[in-house]
Amino acid sequence: MDTPENSPLDQPQSPEVADTPSPEPVLSSSENGEADVASMTPADSEAPPPEESSWLADNWRWIAASVLVFALLMYPIARRVMGRPAPPTATPTVALPDLLTLSLQYYQARRYPEAIAICKALLATNPNSADAYNNLGVSYAGLGQWDDAVASLQTALRINPNHQLAKNNLVWITSERQKAAPKEGTPEFFLNRS
Repeated sequence: MDTPENSPLDQPQSPEVADTPSPEPVLSSSENGEADVASMTPADSEAPPPEESSWLADNWRWIAASVLVFALLMYPIARRVMGRPAPPTATPTVALPDLLTLSLQYYQARRYPEAIAICKALLATNPNSADAYNNLGVSYAGLGQWDDAVASLQTALRINPNHQLAKNNLVWITSERQKAAPKEGTPEFFLNRS
């Protein structure tokens, strides 16, 4: 094995190789200093260097074949994965917090009809959500629909009797309902009686 001290490039050239003339063409010049191209022979001119080919150009067939084999092997696996339905428990748990948060944001922005629509959509996917019934109740209360608000909060308490927020909201809605009720002797009182 060659060591760096004894590499073939560092060895002195033999006298025969050293005395060989360089392959540079010898040009004759005309009187005006231009090179006389016509007097050059093919042996005098330098041959162009061979074109270097890239690795990709040499191996494109192998690369294409490898990609095709990979695709053919992965096709049944990909088809099985893509055809498989999502687990049934994943959909409600993912959608539940997002829709609850959205309904709360609509309620806080005083966009009560949108909050009610979101709560109803949430209850269509998960009818046993006490939080959704709570949000629905306070949204109905925001519109002044007291009966619907009380019914929604009572449903939330039927689902989860320990839901403290629903209990607090039911007390608040009951007090607001009494404040909003027309006083006896006012025109609103007589209009609402009939």
